[in-house]
Amino acid sequence: MTIYSPSPRSPALQIQTVSANITAILTLFVALGCSNQSVQEDRQIGFSPSGATTGFQHGEEGVFISAGDGSAMKLYQPDEHALAVSTPLWSPSEQELVFTVARAAPETDDEDAGLTQPSEAVRQPNVAWDAAPTGRLFYQQSIVYSCFFQKRSMQGSDSDAASVVEPRMLFDARCDHVGYVAANLAVRWHPDGKRIVFVDQVEPSRHSLFEFDLATQTKRRLLPDAYSSLLFDWSPQGHFLSCLAVDANTQLCDLLVWSVDDEHWRPLAKAFDPAGADSEAMLERLRRARPVWRSDESSLVLVQSARQSQPDQELTEVVLVSLPNGQSSVLLREQGSVRDLHWHPLSDELGFVDNDNTLQIVNTQNKSLSSRAKNVRGFAGWSYDGSQLSYTTAQTMDSPADNWALLLSPISGARDNVVVASDTTESSNQSSKRLLADMRITFPHWSPSEHKLSLWATFTPTHRSWFAFFLPWALMPGDPAVVLDTQTGQLSWMPVHANEEAQVGHYYLLQRDYETAWRWYERSMAQRVAPAIKLSEATQFLQQSLVYQDSTFFEFYCLQKLGRHEAAEQKLQQFRQRMTLDPVDAAAVLKQWYPQNENIDAELQHATEHLLPVVQDAYIAEVWASLNAMEDGKAFFERQWSTASSAAERLAHSLYLSQMHLLANSNEAYAEQVLQHLLPELLAYHRLETSLPTENLMSNANSIVQTEQRFILASGYIALLPLMSPEFVASLSPERLMEFAQQLSNLHGQASDDELARLMFDWILLAILRQDPAADLLWLEMRIDQNPNRTLVPTPNEVKSQLEQVRLWNIGA
Repeated sequence: MTIYSPSPRSPALQIQTVSANITAILTLFVALGCSNQSVQEDRQIGFSPSGATTGFQHGEEGVFISAGDGSAMKLYQPDEHALAVSTPLWSPSEQELVFTVARAAPETDDEDAGLTQPSEAVRQPNVAWDAAPTGRLFYQQSIVYSCFFQKRSMQGSDSDAASVVEPRMLFDARCDHVGYVAANLAVRWHPDGKRIVFVDQVEPSRHSLFEFDLATQTKRRLLPDAYSSLLFDWSPQGHFLSCLAVDANTQLCDLLVWSVDDEHWRPLAKAFDPAGADSEAMLERLRRARPVWRSDESSLVLVQSARQSQPDQELTEVVLVSLPNGQSSVLLREQGSVRDLHWHPLSDELGFVDNDNTLQIVNTQNKSLSSRAKNVRGFAGWSYDGSQLSYTTAQTMDSPADNWALLLSPISGARDNVVVASDTTESSNQSSKRLLADMRITFPHWSPSEHKLSLWATFTPTHRSWFAFFLPWALMPGDPAVVLDTQTGQLSWMPVHANEEAQVGHYYLLQRDYETAWRWYERSMAQRVAPAIKLSEATQFLQQSLVYQDSTFFEFYCLQKLGRHEAAEQKLQQFRQRMTLDPVDAAAVLKQWYPQNENIDAELQHATEHLLPVVQDAYIAEVWASLNAMEDGKAFFERQWSTASSAAERLAHSLYLSQMHLLANSNEAYAEQVLQHLLPELLAYHRLETSLPTENLMSNANSIVQTEQRFILASGYIALLPLMSPEFVASLSPERLMEFAQQLSNLHGQASDDELARLMFDWILLAILRQDPAADLLWLEMRIDQNPNRTLVPTPNEVKSQLEQVRLWNIGA
């Protein structure tokens, strides 16, 4: 991928070129993310009926259950044909579990081979598991899925999760969307624990419900008719099976309920419009509309769209349906969407999150509504006894519009809080406390019998360097599963590999519990491998199918905080050695990109010497920002600058020291450091690079050195943008502004042979002097006008526009 135009440009125009490329990449991401047939993965960590054991799927890593010591034990490893794996579901007796695995459906049926033969199509790259805490998106694709069955060994005790035997395949079935498996919608246990209810395709794009008998290994059809989409589940006590069924012609939905006692289907709601936008996959809309039962099975609620009655408004209705007569009424009508509906287990209260992210509680008897919390990300509902409710809120972060550390874009929504409130159904008699913070919290789920929550606690970076948009060097998220005891606050982590053990270490490092953090880092070291990065994997990184993880720098920081400075320095050197290019791989890739260039090896060495320190420091700055350790970051870069062995290293350290000052809101310290160190080092670098032979710097697409130069100069330009902004300069004291003006004048004199540098210095000087209404600016404006590079320097409006463009690089969590 060509990032830059081959013609030589000023830093100002280079940054516009970079911005245009980033805009194109983001547009592609948005287009993919807005597909109208996507279904989001369900990553909920399920409890067994007694709450003694948990089970979860972990993408390509497979299926896991909690072992006797609280750790995770793998049950199943998917092969390369697996498109998606569902969450394991426990039987009522807890002696068995089932899960499903989807693969691409064969193009033609082979009755002799059966459906167990994998399709020739191998799964396509998907977003990496770790990069999608809220669940990956799966798109319309016909599948065959296999239902696997696993039974515990009778040699172990009933609570011994480790006593299991190999899973065996029970049956195959078809669906027209991989989301049935990815969203855990394909199978359910019958309440008697002897049968499994499942969805199967009976004709192209039409589905029905079936039942598989474990004793006889036979199937029977439960639902007489076939529908384009189905969503089914059991009521809390297992007396009813509810099914949302979509008519293929009208795209409207019926709610059908099957009674275990008389095995008879009854329609409780007909021809309603399920919640969600018309552009969404119908299966995703059914998930929004799915029935939520009261614990005593006396009634349920479902969510429907009111667009038919109010076509000019986006309205959602929560409909209350009473059993056994099926009488229904609109419980509430909300502007926009509602989500995360949960009943109080012992009362008439129903909780949900509205379109404004407010947790609302409605009394279904008198329809009174009360607000419990703002800025709610997710509502987990009430504990089994109704004494506690839990929800997650997004941690407050700086807005991208307020960010001046432009080399480090803040990631929106990177961190959450888990809040647990004592609740006696009286809003005046409740107290709440934050039990977990500083991680991205997803899929919180209550235990059926204890005051415990299962959830994913993802260490998510709070900032992303702009190098991370192009290269596989970035601080990536990681996703350990965890069970939180809401009474004691104890965390039971279930990492599935060494990288996740290191992610747990990151959490304790954030909590400043260095001893515990180091124990987790030590635990992960034996199995963790961090080879040199291959440039050939950059495309995979852009597709987010590759997650590069190395916690060595975190370990350096932890050891430093523990006072083990010699060991810390060894870790820092280890990090520098690991976070580098594989030179053989890089040369091979570059020879494909620049086939006419005979100086690949020499240019690669030059580019690596200058660019690698900048890229490494960008990653390090992400770590400091994500650990909220800007003061330590400043001290680190200052030490590194004072001991640097090359001008390239000093420039890199200066670049990211400036960003640490800005993140710490030390604006004057930033300005002083820029003028004393960063600007002189950029000037020296510009002189060095422009003195290179013409064929290296000015050739079309054959100059690796030119690409390196533009990356570094663009970084420097972005780091200087705040000093060109009147808004930023206005935050500096008048006394310091005069000192800075004098320093700029001195730098201008030192750059007598570099008109472009002199012009940049004058532009910053003009922004400073404009803070004094009485200042004489005519001489400076004339000097700028007479500079031969005048047209290459942005106007104040262009500076403002470029600030906005750079801030838009924030791509979220």
